[in-house]
Amino acid sequence: SLKEMLSSYGLSIEANPYRITGEEILIRRFYSSYFLEAYSSSEWPFEDISESNINKLLDVFLSSNDIGKIFYDYSVFRIHFAVDFIRNRKGYSVRAEHLPFQEFAGQHSRISSELRQKICDTGVKSEDTQLYADQLAYWNIYYSPQFFEGYLKENPEFARRVASIEKAVNELINIFDLPAFDYTGILKDLDTYLELYIRTSSKKIAKDYILFKPRDYYLIEIFKNSFFFFYEPAEEKMKSLCMERDIKTNDQLIESMMHILLTKWKDLTSILFKKFSISRVLVYSHLNYTHAENIVSSLHTNTNRVMDIEIYKETSISEKQLSKYSFDILVSTTSLSLDIPQKIQYLHYKIHGPFVQPLVRLIDEIISDNKRKIHKHVLSLI
Repeated sequence: SLKEMLSSYGLSIEANPYRITGEEILIRRFYSSYFLEAYSSSEWPFEDISESNINKLLDVFLSSNDIGKIFYDYSVFRIHFAVDFIRNRKGYSVRAEHLPFQEFAGQHSRISSELRQKICDTGVKSEDTQLYADQLAYWNIYYSPQFFEGYLKENPEFARRVASIEKAVNELINIFDLPAFDYTGILKDLDTYLELYIRTSSKKIAKDYILFKPRDYYLIEIFKNSFFFFYEPAEEKMKSLCMERDIKTNDQLIESMMHILLTKWKDLTSILFKKFSISRVLVYSHLNYTHAENIVSSLHTNTNRVMDIEIYKETSISEKQLSKYSFDILVSTTSLSLDIPQKIQYLHYKIHGPFVQPLVRLIDEIISDNKRKIHKHVLSLI
């Protein structure tokens, strides 16, 4: 029933008149999820607020602060802002609980006044201008890096929770030797998501979606299949975060946490692919260097595999000379008898179709074997 379905979001429904009741932040989350799923990005579901005005207001907002892309998705922001505005106009509010200390709460009036003038300058004409400005002022504070840093200093409990998430992310960075990046968005979103569970009286996690998962949930399956050696350790980190907050885990909760981690981690798919899904191939031609260059070009064109290819430069080939190179496969235009740990693959002079398939299979085998080794090694570290 609808009543049972809403209860999984910590909400309920009342009659006379029909309305959804519960914590205001969960009500807004539910409505935002519904409108994001039920309407395409080219549709505007709100009759009592202009899409054009919302776009202008968000342009004012994004040009008035330095929140950065780590904190927002523009299409999602539009819906959230519309839902927030409509609920505010009806007299509901969530601001007080999110501006808990005077240093930032006191800024609201000043920022609201500045934004009101900027809104008027855009040509937006509405009796709701002040309400627009108040909402944007709240967002300007709440989504700003300064608010995040200030809250860390003022709230020891929040700082403790964030430090725990930061530790988990840093451990993954160190284990996989990944480049550093600004992961503030991960810290903020994971903490907010877990706190929603703790705050919900039904003790059921508030999902990021109602019926249909967001399109970027496909990353979950990609990582489970192609980057399982990263996904499984990261999943264990998410479970540990839940245990620290006395949250009983379930598949949906962990999947949603992983969705936040994967989508907020800058260039993670590309980094893992380049680091762990590319084979290193050394090309040796018994003819000449130009011939080797032509082979490299043909391999890139005809194998349909991403490889890091280097050409063997010495005039003669030996085990001693090969020890100077770093590679997984030695591709040779002639048969070789060498005692080396890497694989040696003879390359037919026809570098296409079935003639190149033995090399393709060897590349796939080596990449799969490397991932298994990495997986085993990582599990031994956590």
